[in-house]
Amino acid sequence: VDTSDCYSIIVDDITTGKLPNKLIIYPNPASNYLIIEINDELINAKVEIMNIEGKLISTSSLSSIKTKIQISDFSKGIYYLRIIKSDRINTGIVILN
Repeated sequence: VDTSDCYSIIVDDITTGKLPNKLIIYPNPASNYLIIEINDELINAKVEIMNIEGKLISTSSLSSIKTKIQISDFSKGIYYLRIIKSDRINTGIVILN
């Protein structure tokens, strides 16, 4: 598999426009799992994964600074990812292949 076009997403905070201290989601594109790395302030944040139509597919919690989320049962396509903590919402797009 050629991964030369792969890249990590650093997600911005849509409520303030500021980058969080650390929020990295990889691999992207992905096929079996996503890894989300965060800073301490986002521990226990809620993660929502939605399909391109906005339907909620998965919900989980970030219980540590590095979390692996299984996505192997998801269909190929584009998904939205939201990380929610208090009044802060971080969003991104993930491609599953």
